[in-house]
Amino acid sequence: MIKKIYLNKMAQKMLFGYLEGVDWHIDLCVSNPNPKRSPSDDYILMTEKEQNRIYDKVIDCINNYKNKYNGKFSEIEIDDEIAFYLSSNADCQADLINSEVLSEENVEEIFEEYWCYKSNKQKTRIKANKENLYKEYKLAQKQLIKLSKLHA
Repeated sequence: MIKKIYLNKMAQKMLFGYLEGVDWHIDLCVSNPNPKRSPSDDYILMTEKEQNRIYDKVIDCINNYKNKYNGKFSEIEIDDEIAFYLSSNADCQADLINSEVLSEENVEEIFEEYWCYKSNKQKTRIKANKENLYKEYKLAQKQLIKLSKLHA
C-alpha cells in the first residue's frame, strides 16, 4: 500500500541527514520463528544481504525524492517497508527538535530573555529575525510526529 507523507525542508534535512549519515541498518532484526523461552531469543539478526537491501531501498527513496523535488515542501509516496524505517526514526528527530531547539537549550538561538515590566518578571520570546526558523522547526516537529505514528 502506498502512503503519502509531507515533509518541509527542515524535516527532510533532519530525517534524511540521519538516515544517510548513520549505519542504522546494521544489526536489524526480525522475529524469531522458533523462539525459545528466553526474551533475548525473540529476535534474530537479518542477514547482511537483507540489511543492505533495506538500507539501499531507503537511501534510493531519499535520493529519488531529492532529485525530483530538490528539498521543496512536497508530498512523498512510500511503500509500507520504507514507511516503517522512516517512521522509526521520525519520533527521535521530533524529540530532538523539542529538546534541543525549542527548549531552554536554544541551540539555534531562536529565543531571547526580556524583562516584562507589566508583570515584573523575566520572560522568553522569539527573536524578531528568527520567527521563520521557529515556524520551520515547529512544522517539522509536527510532521515528524505524524510520520512517527504512520507505522505505530
